[in-house]
Amino acid sequence: MNAVVMNPAMAAAMGPNAAPGAHDAVAAAAHRLALSRSRLHQAADTGNSEKPGEAPGLASGAIQQWWSNHPLRLVGDVTLTAAKTLVQPVAQRHPVALVAGAAAVGALLVWGKPWRWLVTPALVAGLLPKLISHAMTSGLGSGIASGPTTGTVGGKSSGSQPVRNGRD
Repeated sequence: MNAVVMNPAMAAAMGPNAAPGAHDAVAAAAHRLALSRSRLHQAADTGNSEKPGEAPGLASGAIQQWWSNHPLRLVGDVTLTAAKTLVQPVAQRHPVALVAGAAAVGALLVWGKPWRWLVTPALVAGLLPKLISHAMTSGLGSGIASGPTTGTVGGKSSGSQPVRNGRD
């Protein structure tokens, strides 16, 4: 274990009339802080990710599983490969020009504000019925569309089984 040396400024601030054991409490707190920091450094240095930039843990596994089943994964992979093939040589030869081009595209997006004219009420009105019908046919709305199978209608039981409240 590392020896914990109390900061002289802290010892002087506590004064000679400090409560008995106060110096020990401060030293113990400093020791716990040093242990916590060393554990954090060790955890940061020994991440269990095999690829650089890959976050270890349950969330990354869930995200990877979700992305592996996503319908646009192939489109994303092809786009990423094409972008690397086209942009990487330019970035290596002319990095300042690439940054300037990215700034120009960003400025054009801010000036044009496509989020204002791209999503118009007419577009939403045209797409909304298609989205709802797709959701209903894919099973997302099956519980809503089918309605209750048993229950009470007007105070009378509509099914052959009596309705149970779950406390029986």
